[in-house]
Amino acid sequence: MSAISAAAKVPGVLSGLKRRGGGILVVGAAGEQQRLCDRLLGSSDRERVVVGSQDSCLTASCTRDATVVQGQPAQATACRAGAVLQSSSLADRVTAAIDEHSHGLAPAELRVCLGPVAPDTLQAKSVFLDAVLEKIGVVNALGHVHVSEPYDSDLVRRLEPLFDAIVQVRDDPRPRQRWHFPEHGVTTDWVDLG
Repeated sequence: MSAISAAAKVPGVLSGLKRRGGGILVVGAAGEQQRLCDRLLGSSDRERVVVGSQDSCLTASCTRDATVVQGQPAQATACRAGAVLQSSSLADRVTAAIDEHSHGLAPAELRVCLGPVAPDTLQAKSVFLDAVLEKIGVVNALGHVHVSEPYDSDLVRRLEPLFDAIVQVRDDPRPRQRWHFPEHGVTTDWVDLG
């Protein structure tokens, strides 16, 4: 596929996510993930569910006017190391919150943020992630999951089939983003995160 035909698909694929919901994996620089998170959650007039540990630095500014489901950090330095989100009881609480807040909403009106998810919790099959992504799909929410690993890591390769899109963010030389749509074979150029 030529670069021109691939680029022509991007608006349609993005609008499809906005119309029907789906899952987005966000990878790369933590500071820029926060900026992208604010945009993916949308304005405070949307229904929003944010999942993170009590000391999650990523969700701190995203929790305004959102339902927050808190996990417990696995260690005292969870914010720096990537807060751990992994337990069946947490999955039950998160899926219940998604279900509760999805009633009467059009597709993609409910926005869900998970993270950061510590890479070591995703090395094996993640019951938590599977359950939450399945619920997001059932209610047609738009959810995004934050992982601090780089795009070309083995972990991101293993997670890629679970998501509709993967967004890389970086801060060198300035805040930028690049979207990947594996199912469509499309990758955008780097664009400003503005």
